Amino acid sequence: MKDEPTYEVVWPLGKTSSSAAKVNSPISDLNGKTIGELSVHVTPRDDLMFATIREKLLQRFPDVRFVDSHTFGFLHGPEENELVDRLPELLRQHSVDAVISSMGI
Repeated sequence: MKDEPTYEVVWPLGKTSSSAAKVNSPISDLNGKTIGELSVHVTPRDDLMFATIREKLLQRFPDVRFVDSHTFGFLHGPEENELVDRLPELLRQHSVDAVISSMGI
């Protein structure tokens, strides 16, 4: 094995490139809260998923309000960088307390 090459040891997890984000406490009661729906792409499945989640949440929290994904635009596509940059302001503008985010299929 003396003819085998030797290599420097590399840490398998790599270098950390960001710090941990602050996580808010969970919202225990959604009554009176506003939920924004964020979507990467409109598909019939997104529409069905959001409608189903809305229905189930309204059964438990009849005073919850929703802001439709069409209000924000789609987080994937030619304008995604601009939209993601504007997203915090859009969420504030619509008084969003929490979001439901689809990841596409």
